[in-house]
Amino acid sequence: MKNIIASSIYAAALFMATGLLGCQKETYRGPELELNSNVKIANFSIGSVAGIVNDSTNTIQVTFPFGYNRKVVAPNVEVAAGATVSPAAGQTVDLTNSVKYTVTNGNIYKSYTVVPSEQPAILSFVVAGTTATIDETSRTIKAIVPVTTDLTTLSPTVTLATGATIAPASGQKLDFTNPVVFTVKKDTATVKYTVTVTTPETIAFIGTAASADELTNNDELAAWKWLSSVNTLADYVSLTNIQNGIVDLSKYKIIWWHEDDNQAIPTIAMNTNVTQAFKHYYANGGNFLLTSYAALYVDAIGIVPAGKAPNNAFGDNTPWVEPNWDWGISYKGYASNPIFAGLPQASDKSDPTVYLLSHGTFRLNHVAQWHIGTDWGGYATPADWRAQTGGLDLGSSEGDPNHTGAVTMAAFPKTAAHGATIVIGSGSYDWYSEADPTNTPSQPANTDLSNIQKLTTNIFEYLNKQ
Repeated sequence: MKNIIASSIYAAALFMATGLLGCQKETYRGPELELNSNVKIANFSIGSVAGIVNDSTNTIQVTFPFGYNRKVVAPNVEVAAGATVSPAAGQTVDLTNSVKYTVTNGNIYKSYTVVPSEQPAILSFVVAGTTATIDETSRTIKAIVPVTTDLTTLSPTVTLATGATIAPASGQKLDFTNPVVFTVKKDTATVKYTVTVTTPETIAFIGTAASADELTNNDELAAWKWLSSVNTLADYVSLTNIQNGIVDLSKYKIIWWHEDDNQAIPTIAMNTNVTQAFKHYYANGGNFLLTSYAALYVDAIGIVPAGKAPNNAFGDNTPWVEPNWDWGISYKGYASNPIFAGLPQASDKSDPTVYLLSHGTFRLNHVAQWHIGTDWGGYATPADWRAQTGGLDLGSSEGDPNHTGAVTMAAFPKTAAHGATIVIGSGSYDWYSEADPTNTPSQPANTDLSNIQKLTTNIFEYLNKQ
C-alpha cells in the first residue's frame, strides 16, 4: 500500500512539474513574438496610394498613378506603440528611387526597402507593324521599323491607361522623320513621351573568321548573334575580304569590331590594305564601335595619335567567378549623354553607374583600358588623357567616378575630317557567360546582360546620327 501511495505522490509531483515547465515555456514564447511584431510597419501610404508591406522580403511596393510627383512626398507610416521609424512618418522623401525605412523598438530594429513604381500611361505603341519599346523612366518610346518604311506618313496605334487621352490621337497620320512628342492626360496629371521611329542602322560586324558561321570565340559569337537578331541590315564582314578589296565599306554607317580572342591586334588587321581601307572609311565620315581588345586598334587606324592606344591590356584564359561584386561602368559627368539613356542606376552607387556583369557569373576578364596615374606613365590625370588622345573619358570602372584610375570607355567625336568612334575596353563588357569549369555544362546567367544590350543599342543610335 505504501508503495502505491508513494508512486501516486511521485506521479502527481511529476505532472505538476511538467505543467509548470510547460507554463514557463509558453510565458517565454509570448513576449518573443510580441517584440518581433513591435518592429513591423503595419501600414504605409501616401495619400490614397497604399503600399504593400511584405515582411518576408522586408520590402514595401508602392505603385503611383502616372504623372504623380514622387520627388517630394510625405508618407504616412504606422508602427507599434513605443516604436520609432526613420525617416519619420510625415517626413518628406524622394520616391523616384528606393528608400530604406528602419523601425526601432528598444534594442530591436528592422529595415524595409520602399520600392516605388508607376502605372504606365501608354500600355502599347504599335507603328508600321512594330511594337515599340516604352521606357517609363526617360519617357521615351522607340521603334525600329522595316528599312523600306516611309517615315513621313505613319499612323501609330496607341493603347492607353483607362480614362486617359492622348495628342496627337491614336491613328493620326504623322511625320516621324524627327522625334514626335505625345501628351497623355488623365484628370489633373499630364505626361509627355518622345517617340522616335527609325529604320535599322547599316552595320558591319567584322572579325578574323572567314564567315559568321566560323566564329569560334564565344564572346564574339554571342555579340554577333544578338546583333543579327535585332538588325536585319547587319552584315558579318571578314578582315580577309577587306584585305582582298572585295568589300564596299562605304555602304555601312557603323563598323563594329568586338575582338575578344587576342591581347594584341591580329596580324591580318595590321595589313596595309586593311588599315588603309579603314582610314579611308573613317576620313569619309564612317563610324566605329571598338570593343574589348579591339580598343587597341585606335592607334593603327589613326583615331588617336601614334602611341596613344590603351596602355593596359590583360585577360584571363580560365573562367572564374566573382562571388560578391557586380562589375560595370561609372559615367559621372556624362549622365545626360544619350549613350547612357534609360540604363538603370546601380542602387549602391551615389554617382552614375551601370552594372554590366553580375556577381556569381563565371567570366573571362578581358581588359584594354587607358591606365591613369604616374606609376604607369603617360597620363597623370584624366585631363592629361583628354589632352593627349583628343577623346572624352565617358567611363571608368565602377567605384572610380572621377576616372582617376582608368578610362575604360571613351568617345572620339565626329569632326570635319573624320567620323565618330566609341571604345569600350572594360572587362564588364562581356557578352558570354562561361560555363562553370567544375560543373560543366552549367552556365550561370548574367542578369545584367540586358544592360549591355541597351548600352550597345544606344551607341548604334548615337553613331547613326553622326
